[in-house]
Amino acid sequence: MGPPDLKPIFYQGHLDIIISFILWQSSPKTKIKERKAQDLQTGRECTTLYVRESIAVREMRELREHKMRTAHLREA
Repeated sequence: MGPPDLKPIFYQGHLDIIISFILWQSSPKTKIKERKAQDLQTGRECTTLYVRESIAVREMRELREHKMRTAHLREA
C-alpha cells in the first residue's frame, strides 16, 4: 500500500532549493517517488512528500521556469 496521492507543495522560503528523487517505488497501480527539497543556504531538508511521477516532472519544469524568470529580474 503506497502513500496517498498528495498534491505538490513548494517550500516557501529561499528560492535556491534543490529537489532530488531518491526513492523509487513501483506498484501495480501507481509509480511514486519521494521528493526531498533541500535549502541550499542552510543545508536543512525542507519538505519530504510522495508525488506521482507526472506531477513531479511538471513541478521540476515549473521550478526551472520560475528560477529563470527570477534570475532575469535580479539582473535587471
